Amino acid sequence: MLKEIKGYEGIYWVSSTGYIINAKHKVLKTYINNNGYHCLKLYRQGNTQSVLLHRIVAYAFCVGYKEGLVVNHIDADRNNNKANNLEWVTTQENMLDVRDRNMLDTASARKALLDKQKTSVICMDSHGKLLKIYPSILDAENATGVTKATIIGCCMRSNNSSISKFGRYYLGGGYHWEYKNKGRKMNSTKSITLTKGSKSYFFDSIRQASKFLGINPSTLGRQLKLKHTIYKGYTLVY
Repeated sequence: MLKEIKGYEGIYWVSSTGYIINAKHKVLKTYINNNGYHCLKLYRQGNTQSVLLHRIVAYAFCVGYKEGLVVNHIDADRNNNKANNLEWVTTQENMLDVRDRNMLDTASARKALLDKQKTSVICMDSHGKLLKIYPSILDAENATGVTKATIIGCCMRSNNSSISKFGRYYLGGGYHWEYKNKGRKMNSTKSITLTKGSKSYFFDSIRQASKFLGINPSTLGRQLKLKHTIYKGYTLVY
């Protein structure tokens, strides 16, 4: 779900899944500050404003905002800026929560962030061809030169679907990125891979894969139950 950002109507939109796009449907790059939060810069009429991504998401989608409240990451993962992972709390409540999780100091917060960046990621080209699987986001950054924030942003946007509504892969730094264990992280629904030639397409559910193929989910479901591994020229892995 997308909403216009207040004060930047017609310029930027924020998604409930934790990213911001501009009028050209381009996902804005973020950088990570010393406290481990994702930040980015918004532009309007020659003026630049640095903002925290999680606060922009919370302003748009989280109820309960009052002046003086701060945003808390429910699962303590500062890479997870989805609206359902954010809540408005008082500064005292936030500090108590951070203390209980042993993340009160900057060093602990950075260590927790680094631990999250050890997640394996899949790197593909703009056509969906598998290039390499990296054991961690840090390894991917070192090998490709694409920043951690860009890789994470692409992976998070790809959580819903690898393909945009325009039929193109979401890209980050010229590559398409997905979490290796994306299907298991999202939900209990089994993931589906469609392969044709050198190209592979990854989906989190039958619904997403059937939409890509242009058929009803029930039709694809029957093919999988019958253990048909080839359909419309694609090899199905379920």
